[in-house]
Parts: sequence; C-alpha cells; structure tokens
Amino acid sequence: LDGIHHGRLFAMFLHPVHRAVQMLDQQKEKDPAGIGRLGTLEEYAYSKYHEANWMVRHLAGVPKSDQPTANDLAVAKEVMRTKIIVGMVPYKDSSLKRVEEY
Repeated sequence: LDGIHHGRLFAMFLHPVHRAVQMLDQQKEKDPAGIGRLGTLEEYAYSKYHEANWMVRHLAGVPKSDQPTANDLAVAKEVMRTKIIVGMVPYKDSSLKRVEEY
C-alpha cells in the first residue's frame, strides 16, 4: 500500500468441477424448463449455460465473446500469484491459517 505494507486479497475457491456441479444445481432450481432439461454434468459443460474459463476471463479482462488464450491464462495466473492469498473451501481451516500467517 505504501511501499512497505502490501495489501492482498484473500479468496476461498471450490474445485472447478465442484463449482460446476453447484452452479448446475442452483440453475436447475431457477430454470427447470430451460437448464433443468439437462440431465448430466457433461451436458451442462457443453451447453450455453456453462461459464467456461470464468476466472481467467475476469482476471485477464477477456470478454465473453472472445476465447481466452494461453497469454490470458498466464496473466490470470500471475494476478493470482501476486495479488491473492488462495484458500480452498474443503480445506477451510488450513486456508484460514495461511491468512493468519500472512
């Protein structure tokens, strides 16, 4: 923040597959006639409803109309490495310990 003190974002993430399952379940409840027709996670993954590369798109500033590139992935990884203390939801206790140690 001032050259000596550095701020960092702390974020808790789900594994991408677990997040996709959770998103599918939530969207099925909201739209049983649309997305509710999809029976499997694989059908969801190939449908228009799936948010492909959501994190890369947001961290690298890639619009939905464009396909993220290897460079976009590198940018997103660098943002995560330098700006965010990453925690995983299934490992909440150890993730919170990392924040305390920072």
